[in-house]
Amino acid sequence: MKETVARLERQYAELSVTSTATQSASSGAIGSRPATDYADAVELSNRLGAENLYLKAQIQQQAAWKANLSRVLQSSMEVDGPRWGQQFQQPSLGGEAVLRMQLDQRDQFEAAEELGFHPLTDLGLTQVILENRRTISRVQSRLLIPSSLDTDDGAHTRRMQAFGWDMVQRVHGNIMECVFTKTFRGLNVAQLMQKTWANDMRLGEFKKVKGETSRLEVLQQVNPNAYVLVRDVMSPTEDISTFRSVFVRFLIETSKRIPASEATSKSTGIDASAPLTPPQHTQSDSETEGVMLEATGYVLGTQSFDTDFSKNPREEDLRNKVEWAHLSLSIEFLNVVSPVTGEEYQQLCWSGRTNYCGLEHAQRNASDMMQGMLRWELLVISPAVNLASLSLE
Repeated sequence: MKETVARLERQYAELSVTSTATQSASSGAIGSRPATDYADAVELSNRLGAENLYLKAQIQQQAAWKANLSRVLQSSMEVDGPRWGQQFQQPSLGGEAVLRMQLDQRDQFEAAEELGFHPLTDLGLTQVILENRRTISRVQSRLLIPSSLDTDDGAHTRRMQAFGWDMVQRVHGNIMECVFTKTFRGLNVAQLMQKTWANDMRLGEFKKVKGETSRLEVLQQVNPNAYVLVRDVMSPTEDISTFRSVFVRFLIETSKRIPASEATSKSTGIDASAPLTPPQHTQSDSETEGVMLEATGYVLGTQSFDTDFSKNPREEDLRNKVEWAHLSLSIEFLNVVSPVTGEEYQQLCWSGRTNYCGLEHAQRNASDMMQGMLRWELLVISPAVNLASLSLE
C-alpha cells in the first residue's frame, strides 16, 4: 500500500506541474488545444489527489488499529499469551481432519437474507474474540471469589462441589454466569480439545451435549481456527419457540504462569475416576510461596455477535417467536507443570455468560449448562481418563 501511495504522489505532482504550465500558457494554447484536454487533466489531477488522501487515511487508520490492538493485548491479565495475531496465521489447531469434514453450510446470500449476516473481516474477528476474553475474565473475577455480588440486586448464586468439579453459577435477571473447574492427571490436552472442536461443528455430535439444538450451520470460515455458525435451540415454553444465535467459534493456544499457592487453593480435588495414586510429595504453603507453575494449552471460545436481524427482527421471526440468545463461552484446558518438582496435571476451566431473554429461561439455562458440561465430560474426557487408568495398571 505504501508503494501505491508513493506512485500516486508522483503522478499527482506531475499532473500538478502540467496543470500549472497549462494555466500559464493558456492565452496562447487555448486556440490550438481542445478545452476538453485541460478539463480532463484537471479532473484526473483532482481524482488522484482524492485517492492519495484516501490511501493515506487508510494507512493511518490501520496503524492506529494495530497500536490500539497491541495495547489491549499487552494489558491482558494472561502473562505471555494468548498471541492472537500469531494464532490465525497458523495451520488448523483443531487438526486437518476438521478441514476435511462435511459440515452443514449456509451460503452468504441465504445468510444475509435470513439472518442479516455479513461476513466478518479480520478486524471484526479480532474484536469479537477480544470481547469474549474480556467477558470471561470479568465472569471469573466475579464468581471465583465470594463477595456481595453473589446476592446484590436479587442475584442468586450457587456454589457447590460435585463429581470432582468446583461449580459456581449466578443468575441475575436474564443473565446466567458460571465457572466450572476440575483437575485431571494423565490426559492429552491437545487431543481432547481437537476432539471437542470437531464435535462442536456437527449437529449430530453437538446434540449429544445439548439435545435441544435443532440447527447448527457454518456461515463462514474466517480462517482454519475460527468459524462463524448459526445455532437454533428449541424452547419448551409457549412465549418463545426458538433461541437463535450467530457466533464465532475459535480455537487458540495459550500459555501463562500460575502462582503455585493460587493453583493449590483453586484445585480442590482430583478427578475421582483418575488413578488413585497420591502425589509423592505435598507442598506446604511456605514451600509453594513464590513458585510459578508453567501452564500451556488451548482455549475453545464461543462468542455471539449482532446481525442486522438480531438488532431489528424480521416480522417473520416475530410471528414464529424466534428470540436471539447471546453467548460468551470458554473452555480452557491447560497442562500445568511445576518447574521445582516436575509434577504435572491438567486443569480444566469451563466458563460462560448467557442471556436467554428472561429469568425463567436463565434459570433453565443454568441447569442445562451444568448437564451439558457433564455430558461433554462423559463423552470426551471419561474415555481418556479410563484409558489413562488402564495404562497405569
